[in-house]
Amino acid sequence: MKLSIVSLGGEPGARYLEQLRLAERLGLHAFFHNDKKWARDVFARLGAATQATSRIGLGTSVIDPYTRHPALMAQATATLAEMAPGRFRVVMGSGSHFETLPGYGNPKPVAALREATQLMRALWAGEKVTLDGQIVKFRDGALDWKPSEIPPLYIASRGPQILKLAGEIADGILIPARGELRVLEQQESPERDGRRARTRHIGRVPQVHPRGAARMVAGDHGRAAPAGAARHHRQPGGGRHR
Repeated sequence: MKLSIVSLGGEPGARYLEQLRLAERLGLHAFFHNDKKWARDVFARLGAATQATSRIGLGTSVIDPYTRHPALMAQATATLAEMAPGRFRVVMGSGSHFETLPGYGNPKPVAALREATQLMRALWAGEKVTLDGQIVKFRDGALDWKPSEIPPLYIASRGPQILKLAGEIADGILIPARGELRVLEQQESPERDGRRARTRHIGRVPQVHPRGAARMVAGDHGRAAPAGAARHHRQPGGGRHR
């Protein structure tokens, strides 16, 4: 079993860096940072984390394609991956808690996540992209550099439609969960259906997940798993994903 933890952005910066260094000394697998609205900024803190550590995996948990344009997320995450080679991963979901942002929401989340994934991967590959999707729009743009490090992209959800999508297109899944293994098995069923659609194997880790935990399952592309590949993603203090 590999243990990872996540910051919800509530602790001051100095305390966050102390926790990062302690987690690395203790041999934890990864330290993620939540994109909780109006907490401390996920990308600024992860940038600091790349310089405060040298071995532990890092990642987002969970960004969404609505409050930030996926092209801007591709830019930010490629920058972070470059600063932590082989240690950084992206976890993206459909978002929540839009009530303080009039005009924002998460319509058509399956389309939004599919289109965001398509755009981000194309930009990471150094391509010039135009995308006129149902949700994501981008015209004739590219990153100013071709990233040398391309992070794995996970999709987070409990819902069957998004889990099925994750099985089709993602490098792995994260299921925020509080409950027994039986419940998680039921949640993973749509993801397995999506996996069959592309005939790609995704490994399983049969573990019981206590309250406040999340299950992370990594994809197998025929390449080595990245250094930050978390299998059991535990949030301190029983915190919840947003």
